[in-house]
Order: sequence, then C-alpha cells, then structure tokens
Amino acid sequence: MADNPSTTTPEGETQTGSAPYSQFYAGPGQLAIQTKANVSAPEIVAAGNNARAGIDAVSNHEMTVLTGQPSSVYRSNPTSTAIPDYAGAVGTLLLADDRDVASATTDNELALARQVGATAKATGLDVGQVSVMARRYKAAVAQIAITAEKGFSIPPTLPPTPESQDFGRLAVNAMLNGTAAPGDADEIKADIRKLAADSHVSEAEAAKAAGTFARNTMNAFIQTLLAVSNEFQTSTQEIHNGYGMAFTGDSVGGENYADVPKAGDAGARSLYAAWLVNPDDMPAKPPPGPKELGDFLVSLHESEHLSRKNDKIAPATISAMAQSQAGEIDADKAVMTFLDQQHDTASKNYWLQARQVDSFAAGVMTGNLSHDTATFLRVQQATGQQLDLDKFDAAKMQLLGRLNGKAKFTATGPTNRAPVADVMGAVHDVLADDKAQTDPSKKLSPMQRAEAQSFLADAQAMGYKANPNYPKAAPAGVPVASFGNTAPAAASATAISPAPKVS
Repeated sequence: MADNPSTTTPEGETQTGSAPYSQFYAGPGQLAIQTKANVSAPEIVAAGNNARAGIDAVSNHEMTVLTGQPSSVYRSNPTSTAIPDYAGAVGTLLLADDRDVASATTDNELALARQVGATAKATGLDVGQVSVMARRYKAAVAQIAITAEKGFSIPPTLPPTPESQDFGRLAVNAMLNGTAAPGDADEIKADIRKLAADSHVSEAEAAKAAGTFARNTMNAFIQTLLAVSNEFQTSTQEIHNGYGMAFTGDSVGGENYADVPKAGDAGARSLYAAWLVNPDDMPAKPPPGPKELGDFLVSLHESEHLSRKNDKIAPATISAMAQSQAGEIDADKAVMTFLDQQHDTASKNYWLQARQVDSFAAGVMTGNLSHDTATFLRVQQATGQQLDLDKFDAAKMQLLGRLNGKAKFTATGPTNRAPVADVMGAVHDVLADDKAQTDPSKKLSPMQRAEAQSFLADAQAMGYKANPNYPKAAPAGVPVASFGNTAPAAASATAISPAPKVS
C-alpha cells in the first residue's frame, strides 16, 4: 500500500513507497484538505468510546458539537429490504407548488407549507429535505412559466405583442390552477376573441395558436413534474436505505441536516454495511469494531461535509468529478484525523481498504471515481504531497477499462458493484498480461500497476479471495473504456456513497 515503505504484492513484485505516484504530485496545497469538524471535542471522544462499546453514539447533539451549528440527523437503515414508494405522496405537494407559482398569495403559501409538513409526515423524511424538493420544483415551474409567457405569439406577429404576452400569462396560470386547456374556460375564449382582434388575425388562427401553445406548455410542465417526482422517489429511497448524505443549512432553509445510518439487526449484513462494505458481497474477515462504531465514523464524515459547506476545497479549474472527489477526500480526512488521535490503526486501515476495494468494484461498473479517496490520503500521509486528481483519475480510468476488456462484470444484488472476487481475478490476469508484454507503449504505467497491486493487497487483507473463473468478456469488439453496461454516474459532493450506492 502507498503509505508503507514497501509492499510485496500477490504477484511477488515489490513496490516502493509512493514512488509510482510521483508523476501525479500536484504540490501540497492544490486542494484545501483539512479537518474543520470538531472531532477532538471531549464529547466526541466520549461518543467514540461509547460506539466502540456497542452503544449508538450518533445524535442531533453529537452532530451539532461536530459542526458547531444546529444540526439534525436522520437515521437510515442500509440493510432494510423495504424500498419505499412515495410516487403518490408527492403529487399533492407538486400541485400545491403549481398553485403557489400561479398565484403567490398568502393562502397559497400557507397551503404549500402545510403540504410540505404533510408530505414529510407521510414519507418519514425531514421537513427540510421535503422543502428542498418543493423549492426545486417550484423554481423549475416558475422558469417554464416565464419562458412560456414571453414566448407566446400568433404567427405571423413577431415579436410577441403585449396582448399575446398577456394571454400567455393568463393561459399559463389557468394550466397551473388546473384548467384543462385555455379554450375550455369562457373567460379564455373571450380573451382569444380579443387577442384575435388586437393582433389582426382570425379567431380560428388565434385559437389554433392558443391550442398549440397550451399543448407545448403543458408538456413542459408534465415533463418537469415527472422528473421531480422521480427525483423525489430516488431521494427518499437513498435517505431511508442509504449510507449517508449531508444537506447544508443553506439548502434546506434552516439548520444542517445529515443522513447517518443506524444499522439494523440483520446480523453480519448490518455489521458490514455500517463499515461501508457491500452487504451483498461480504468478505471473510469482519470489521475491527461493532456496527455502532462504523455508524459513528460515518457521522464524522458527514459532519465534515456540513462544516465545510461554505469553503472552497478544490479549484474551479478541475473537473466536476474531481471536485466531488476532493470533498470526499476532505470528509474522509476527518475520519482519519479522529482515528489517528485515538491511535486506532485497525479502524483506519479498514476504512482505507474498504474505500480502495470499492473504487474498483464500483469503478468497473460506473466509471465514477468521486469516492476514490484511499490512495490520495495514503500518499499525502506518506509524502505530504497531494495528487493531481484529474491526471490520477484519467490513468485509473484506463486501468478500469482494461479490466472491462477482460471481464463481463455484473452487479451484486441491487447494488451497482461488481463482485470483488471477480474483479480480483481480472486484475491478476491484467497484471500477468502486463508482465509478459514486451511493447513499452502497451504496458501499464507504474501508477496503474501500483493501484492494481494495492487493490489486491487490500482485498486480501479484508478476506476476499480471487475468482480465476470470473465471467470473461467477449474476445473481440469490446471497447476498453466500457464500464459495465451503464454510463458514468453523476457525482454528488455531499453523498458518502459506500459499496451499494453511487449518489
């Protein structure tokens, strides 16, 4: 591993320190990696001791101490088999949004606030999170309305006349208030007649233009409603069954809000899930502490996200995925800082091993490296240097592409992760091919070999065993840069995304 002076790999080769990564150094200060969460507070140290003793230590008070700001915690259950379905619950919320956009009266605003509370109660979510969804939909609908109002015209009248813009506003409001179409209400019919006269066109032409406008605008509203409904459904599932997310106070209109797991009583599945290990692909060796300690460490990670909500961690010049990755590295650094202070080497090593292993198991399926933190943290600790994330990610993506050229990976259970044993088998074969390769232009780089070897060492340390009979890819026609059967997933800067979920 990169933070050791030397490591003997399963191939019998020896890699020396962080030398394979030296070409990726970006200097010590490219990213503002630090620990801002108050992980050294006496109350947090005491909470950590409780967690080691198997006592649940995560609470609103704990999160408030960590962040120094009022903070709430929602407790999810990653091992729950119940997947919530709230497609119906969101309908009345979005309808209340529509009415508030159409007419921002005090009554409509109060009705929307009441519906936010009712939806939160129906779904079991935090009011703040429901408010985020409601505001996001409201902003989208308001923008559609503004665009539609300005864009309505009766050909060949260009640009739109004041009369046509007035009609556009009336028609949009009618749709948002539930009128089926502009031609269905007597007052709108009268306005079409007036619009025709003012624009010097026939009533038939005005009515045709109004009908086309109504269909196009309604379709835009419906598409937005469906998109937000799906997003709401996905978010509720992630929060109820997720592994950790952070919502900053500026996004929920109040205090900080974090989703931190409280692993249930699903035996070993709960234990591994608490330590960010895919419960559908458990290794032979257990984590170094109880599930309560795993949950507690996740709370430290999320608290760092919240603590740094207004900080610029990465320069705007790096890619979006690398910026998200920088935030995850910073949040993991808070966990490392706490464990270093506690001299808990076993938990620290396990956390980094799990991260490195998951970077391969997830990476070959999604092409997303936003939570690939282990190598950066190991190299920084060993050398004081930071890695250039864009360069590192590009090289690692090429390595993952080679693995996909070897194997036909399929996800384990409902998660978008390849079986670790299969990935290990493919890595062994890629390294063997590389050792036999005589063309320097086709060989792995030192960094790629080091990553492959580090993955194997970490996976073995966790108790995984390679499967030499992993499902092989087709011998020809398989693009090297293909990741599973999916497109690269969008990255979220505030999700912890362990084994089963990329957020």
